[in-house]
Amino acid sequence: MSTFSNSEGQASVLIVDDVQANLVVLQMLLQRAGYQVYAAENGKLAMETLRQESVQLIISDILMPVMDGYELCRQCKLDEALSCIPFIFYTATYTGEDDRAFGLSLGAARFIIKPAEHKALLSEIAEVLGEARERTIPTGVESPQLSETVYERGHNIRLVHKLEQKVEQLERERRALKQSEAKYRTLFDASSDGIMLLDEDGFIDCNRAAMQMFGCVARDAFLGKHPAALSPPKQAGGRDSQQLADEHINTAFVHGSDRFEWLHRRADGSLFPADIWLTAMELDGKPVLQAIARDISQQKQHEDQLRKLSCCVEQSGEAMLITDRQGNIEYVNPSFTRLTGYQESEVLGKKPNILNSGKQGADFYSEMWQTITAGKSWQGKVIDRRKDGSFYPSFLTISPIHDQSDSPDTFTHFVGVQSDLTQIEEAEARFQQAQKMEAIGTLVGGIAHDFNNILAGITGNIYLAKDEAHELPEAVQMLDNADVLAFRAAEMIGQLLTFSRKSTVDMQAMPLTSFLKESMKLLSVSVPENIGVELHICDDELTVYGDSTQIHQVLMNLVNNGRDAIEGVDNPLISICLESFDADEAFVRQRPWHINARHFAHICVSDNGCGVPGDQIEHLFEPFFTTKEQGKGTGLGLAMVYGAVKGHQGFVEVESELGQGTSFHIYLPKLETPAVADTVVSGEAMQGKSECILLVDDDQSILEISSDVLISLGYRVLTASNGQEAVDLFKAQPDSIDLVLLDVVMPVMGGVAAYKRMREIKPDIKVMFCTGYDKEQSLTGNLDIANADILSKPFSIAAMSQSIRNKLDT
Repeated sequence: MSTFSNSEGQASVLIVDDVQANLVVLQMLLQRAGYQVYAAENGKLAMETLRQESVQLIISDILMPVMDGYELCRQCKLDEALSCIPFIFYTATYTGEDDRAFGLSLGAARFIIKPAEHKALLSEIAEVLGEARERTIPTGVESPQLSETVYERGHNIRLVHKLEQKVEQLERERRALKQSEAKYRTLFDASSDGIMLLDEDGFIDCNRAAMQMFGCVARDAFLGKHPAALSPPKQAGGRDSQQLADEHINTAFVHGSDRFEWLHRRADGSLFPADIWLTAMELDGKPVLQAIARDISQQKQHEDQLRKLSCCVEQSGEAMLITDRQGNIEYVNPSFTRLTGYQESEVLGKKPNILNSGKQGADFYSEMWQTITAGKSWQGKVIDRRKDGSFYPSFLTISPIHDQSDSPDTFTHFVGVQSDLTQIEEAEARFQQAQKMEAIGTLVGGIAHDFNNILAGITGNIYLAKDEAHELPEAVQMLDNADVLAFRAAEMIGQLLTFSRKSTVDMQAMPLTSFLKESMKLLSVSVPENIGVELHICDDELTVYGDSTQIHQVLMNLVNNGRDAIEGVDNPLISICLESFDADEAFVRQRPWHINARHFAHICVSDNGCGVPGDQIEHLFEPFFTTKEQGKGTGLGLAMVYGAVKGHQGFVEVESELGQGTSFHIYLPKLETPAVADTVVSGEAMQGKSECILLVDDDQSILEISSDVLISLGYRVLTASNGQEAVDLFKAQPDSIDLVLLDVVMPVMGGVAAYKRMREIKPDIKVMFCTGYDKEQSLTGNLDIANADILSKPFSIAAMSQSIRNKLDT
């Protein structure tokens, strides 16, 4: 008995027929019409269903085993609980008018002959159900003589049924015999597997599939051969095919069967793997073996593909995991273990949320889950947590694994692929840093040109002022100080250019002790009077290999950093210390990545300011990172400190405590050879000999001041504000001009282009270039003048006069 239902709330119908095909057709028809359908194969089963289910209509065949349709109808009408259920006979056997009248006399509502047109049958069913609702159909046996009539009719039916049963039994036996006779050939010819019969002399029969499998055209070419004749001399394991085949045959005869994998050979010589199943049986009283051979070439290919796929997953550099539909982890590959720190045994059966870092909120994971449970793929960046608690960024892709159907809802698992972004983000950060530094270099280059031009004007005016005030020693001293500061500013600009392009700096042995004392005199002017400055500088002269400009910049940045940190602090204090330091074993072990020397000059710059939070200390030396308020820091100062110290083969460390202050410790490798401290060479400017100098610069103030200086030195001066104007002047009087001082970057025509035009006029022309840009890069790309004399603005008058004199005298 089976039940079918398409729609709740529709009438339920019981259909009764001993022919399964009839049941299926009627069930499908009623189901599509919206009825709930119960089915039974005879009257007895139908009565059992009626006692268990609520049924509004019965449709029954008549001729059935156990209990026929007439008896079923009679039993229903005699049962008070079932008598109200309308009954329809639907028969192909009893088609006479008497049969119809008899059925209706039992209380049936309709007597319909098979096969009925579906639409008409459904219409009759609807009418009967309508009549049942209106109580206009018979509900019981009306004739008092009906019982005897039913009995006689039932007796006749049972006699007929017995005869039919006998006929059916004979027919079954006949069919069984026929099937038995045809079984052998059916198995052979209908099977897609190769089937062969084998006795002690070889194959005695085979089906068409076997012939196709081995490439044999005629059956006779196959029969009588031993299995080894259809095999290569050796099997995959190296065993002899003849010997191994005999062992399998003996095993099958002794134990009844044997199954194994075998390498066969086709008629064309090609080899193929086969799954062989030997079964012992008797044929005409003689023991034989039935051999079933299945070509497993495709299976082997699939296994090889699966093995390769498995190797790809296992050896992939991407972390992979597979979960069921509920998100329970069923598999992780080795890369998952390497990335997360979790072993496979630690995560199987658990949810992937063991990796949650808390960096993504609940809404993030809710949206992810909704996407993948809808059968769609999800991908995005996540930050997860390793087993050791550390975070790592990754790009995650989650996809549903579908079964063989085409429905998007029929997925069974999820697969997640996670790519570690740590190195990529570090590379991106380095690239962004490089872009920042390139932008800084461009910015600094532009600033340097204008600033150096200003400084050149300042130093020129200072020189002229000193010449006028030579009888006022105090004024001359102040002008000398201003001159020193101007050139110190020029050195700072040079240091910025060096930092921005990461080029080689001017490294030489320098007396650090003397230098530090001198530098602090200059730096003290940048510290407000309310801030105390303590110096603890050792008496011994410590020598290091370094660039004085860069070290001065380091000190200035650290002092300025301390000055800003102690703003608003009671009794603000900055302390600068210099001492000799010898690293012991403990110090070296704690800093294995820093130590490349044992003897250092240790500089410590401390303040008693606000201090730095612990989580920010590691970022202090990053470019553009600052702890200061908006507008009070560029984020470049400490980055320059770090870069400069590293460039001196040293290292820098930070100690800081909130509310207590910060100390920067700089360790520079010492040189054992003493160095002579730099001294300012004071010398007179070298005078000219009335030579004519063509001075070319687009800055009018520089042009005027430089002209006055050159005239004061005894030179005759012609001026031009751009390269084209200079070429025109030179072309008019090439022999009267002894030297050309050319600015490099000018409008209309630059200095280099002007020089080339002048050289066409006078090949032995003497030229010196002046530039406010980076000296090393000013003439880049001009190989024919790469060794030209260059004066970097601002320049000292003494140095300039000496360079001019040397150029004129050569």
